Amino acid sequence: MAEFLSQDEIDALLDIAEAGEEIDTTADEQIISKEKNYSIYDFKKPNRISNEQFKAFSSLHDKMLRDLITDLSAMLRKIVDIKLYSIEQMTYGEFILSIPQLTSLNTLSIKPLEGRIVIECNPGISHKIIAELLGSGAVAASDNLDRELTEIEVEIFDHFYKMFVRHLFKAWDEVTTLNFKIESRDTNANAIQIISDHEIVLLVVLEITIDEESGFLSICYPISYIAVSYTHLTLPTKRIV
Repeated sequence: MAEFLSQDEIDALLDIAEAGEEIDTTADEQIISKEKNYSIYDFKKPNRISNEQFKAFSSLHDKMLRDLITDLSAMLRKIVDIKLYSIEQMTYGEFILSIPQLTSLNTLSIKPLEGRIVIECNPGISHKIIAELLGSGAVAASDNLDRELTEIEVEIFDHFYKMFVRHLFKAWDEVTTLNFKIESRDTNANAIQIISDHEIVLLVVLEITIDEESGFLSICYPISYIAVSYTHLTLPTKRIV
């Protein structure tokens, strides 16, 4: 049978209400805090790199910029500025969507590791570098940056890529020996498929500025291929004597 409150119990509850006493909610707050004691984890985009390795990866690419700026300035006979714009994890499919469909791409083997990486230089700066290498200087106003590079322009721009790869090798050589070798060149982003779209990559983006014109160069590292090097990729620590 249902139980009913006596008059004395009802009066006691009314007295509590009139006195303004608060109901103890400590237990409820503890339950809520326990329920919120979690973090969202996306299994489609697993965080495969520790914070320490991420910082070391950033430092590795940041260090190579000084010599790269010097050599590119000498090559173009121009004042050049290059900055580390960003480093982030994403899927390979997201990388392809983030770059222009018509652009300049090179795939590189990374022996002794398996697989390849991709270097992409977008039209915002590739056309400027080609113009400087040809000695014409400024990009013609009539030049359509959305057009595909001609075979001659691809060959000319290859001088820049070879110089860039030398600096990439030098930077990685402090961590582990990776023999970067240009395997293929293309101008269509959809034609480059080094891994499946859902696999995770680490994308390093550099911003290159020449005169007042700037653009981005991207290095796409598939995490599954360079994971072996991550065991060596850590920040330097003080030795305890």
